[in-house]
Order: sequence, then structure tokens, then C-alpha cells
Amino acid sequence: MPQAELTTHIKILATVGVMLALLLAALDQTIVGTALPRIVAELNGLDRYSWLITGYLVASTVVVPIAGKLGDLKPRNPRPRLDNKLADTPISTEQPVNR
Repeated sequence: MPQAELTTHIKILATVGVMLALLLAALDQTIVGTALPRIVAELNGLDRYSWLITGYLVASTVVVPIAGKLGDLKPRNPRPRLDNKLADTPISTEQPVNR
């Protein structure tokens, strides 16, 4: 059976999706990396700092394939989802203050 060729639009969407996933992963690592020294200082565990970083990185690496497999096992729902509708709503419903 011949395979259908991917259109340029699909290739661009796939590339943007991968880039967005990598951006969010890097952002997550950056936020945790910035907050980690304060967390360790408050817990008085400076001697275990490297173990905490290693544990976080290993846990985040292990969760990604598990989440992917669980996403593959659940069939996709063709109906529009609630989160898609929430993404279309305005972020703030407050009225601007007139001075």
C-alpha cells in the first residue's frame, strides 16, 4: 500500500509542535533550577543538592514516555473538548479602570 506524502503544512505544524514541547521542557527545567537552591536551603539539605537535581531530571525523563504511551492507549475523542473552549475565552474578564 503506497504511503501518502506529507504536505508542507503538516510538516511545519509537526516542527512547531516539537519546538513548542522542547521550549516548555526547557522552561520547566529553568524554573525548577532557579527555585531549587531556595528549596534546598529551606529544607537544610545542601549536602543532598546534587541528588535532588538528579532525581528531578530522572523523574522528568521517565514520565515523558509513560505519558506518551498512556496517551496512545486512550482513543482520541472527536468531540470538542472543554480545554479547547477555555482556550478561546478571554484571560481576564475584568473591566479596565477609567481614571
